[in-house]
Amino acid sequence: MTREQIEQWLAYHDITKYTIHENLVVDVAGNVILYNNQLTELPFQFGTVTGSFYLHSNFLTSLQHCPTTVMEDFVCSDNFLTSLQYAPTTIGKTFICHNNPFIVTEENEESWLQAIKNDQEVYWYIKKPTELLTTFYKVLYAV
Repeated sequence: MTREQIEQWLAYHDITKYTIHENLVVDVAGNVILYNNQLTELPFQFGTVTGSFYLHSNFLTSLQHCPTTVMEDFVCSDNFLTSLQYAPTTIGKTFICHNNPFIVTEENEESWLQAIKNDQEVYWYIKKPTELLTTFYKVLYAV
């Protein structure tokens, strides 16, 4: 996407307080509200979002181009995600991602461990957690 196309996309989604860097990564001051928009992908890379990032109730199969840092809540529930690859590496408050057909593999297990550290509710939505994830959850939350 070009800078102009990114600006048009942001305007269409009522995102007004942003910075587009030279590398076309977009930082947003405040919330990004993209839920229930029939999105199948994010068309450009988000960087830091100082508020919450609401991406639930879409048709996403990947979190590619999601922000690297979300200072408040990150919500990606009710999509078609099979992995947490590309999820933010820093989330300030709650990570909510239920109602997705998650698949845990050796390649994405580290993402799951991090997600459980951020929000124990994540564990309950994994359809077939591995032994490592289950052990980690029990140790972390003393259950």
